[in-house]
Amino acid sequence: MSRYKPNPVASPNFAFLAKHDELLVRYGAQAERYVFEDPNTALIKLRQYSEVLAKHTAAQVGLYPSAEDTFTDVLNRLWDSGVLSPDVSQLFHGLRKSGNAAAHEHHGTRSEALHQLRMARTLGVWFHRAFGSDKNFKPGPFVPPPDPAKATKELTTELERLRKEAAEFQQEATTAKQSAAEEALARAKAEADAKAAYQDLTAALALAEETELRASAEKQRLEEELAKQQAEAKATPTEQVQAKIQLAVEAAGYLDLDEAATRRLIDSQLIDAGWEADSQLLSHKKGARPQKGRNLAISEWHTANGPADYVLFNGLTPLAVVEAKRHSKDVPASIEQAKRYSRGYTIGGDEVTPGGPWGNYRVPFLFATNGRRYLKQIKTKSGIWFLDGRLPSNTARPLETWYTPVSVKPSLF
Repeated sequence: MSRYKPNPVASPNFAFLAKHDELLVRYGAQAERYVFEDPNTALIKLRQYSEVLAKHTAAQVGLYPSAEDTFTDVLNRLWDSGVLSPDVSQLFHGLRKSGNAAAHEHHGTRSEALHQLRMARTLGVWFHRAFGSDKNFKPGPFVPPPDPAKATKELTTELERLRKEAAEFQQEATTAKQSAAEEALARAKAEADAKAAYQDLTAALALAEETELRASAEKQRLEEELAKQQAEAKATPTEQVQAKIQLAVEAAGYLDLDEAATRRLIDSQLIDAGWEADSQLLSHKKGARPQKGRNLAISEWHTANGPADYVLFNGLTPLAVVEAKRHSKDVPASIEQAKRYSRGYTIGGDEVTPGGPWGNYRVPFLFATNGRRYLKQIKTKSGIWFLDGRLPSNTARPLETWYTPVSVKPSLF
């Protein structure tokens, strides 16, 4: 049996996972270390982190029979057995896909690495609540890394937003409302503490350099630990294993992604359906416009009734308006906002009309979503809700996946 023990590494966002496996903390810490300096490497480390987390999840409930199983095999087994909710499954697959793209296609931006770092921590919190005997665990705010050199305006804005959230969390933890001066001092202290934590992290990782021998020993240790957990789960009465699964399901109900993270999830879903989407870069405010031969999901599209979260274009033709809501919000009622944007849409530039108008609607198809996969039990808080606005008798209904550009356009004719 392996006697190898990984050296503990401090991590601003993943330290609470040490009770489960120091390797989870190490991979999380490495991603924190490289999130801006080398986002490609950070995404690969996050994929490794999420794979180990998935294997631990499977072993906890007796669903990890073989070390030969791929990451996808493990996720599929967890999904089929009801351990993963649609939301948790989506986060796992997001980390898997972004890590694969980083490893095989050399994809990876600072913004994507920061987003996936946050999603990895969210998954870690879910796992700890489900299997760490602490279903009421409160992790505190995400600790954002210091600003990198030559940061884009969008990245700087996102980091500022995260720091503000962290400061507000600290203020809510105090019993008395702070003065403006006290808030400024607390904010400065929080930022200094975060910077120091990341400096300590960098120093610790430099002392714990990975070697081929260490990696081999770590792999052996992990497989031994997973085999032990698997055997214990198999020896556990079925009703106790089912209780563990139920805790995992309940823990998934506490996921609460903010609007920025929700937009990222929606981007990913649209991309999977064949649309080109990037709510930060493909934005009307930044000059993105429809183009011949491209199926673009352009965010923040200007209308007379305010900016639509997305407009979906097939070439130069606007086909759909999308209203995106925070992860925890009800979805069906948001169709009303999509209706407003459709009524306020004006064909301009080189755009080609989709036909119509249909009553007051200038764009025929209306969507609303909060990024969550459809689940019948919480149908008003999940799914992609769709309304064909061409007939007054049509009503909104939930979809499990987005329409593709190929499936949407022919329905116009």
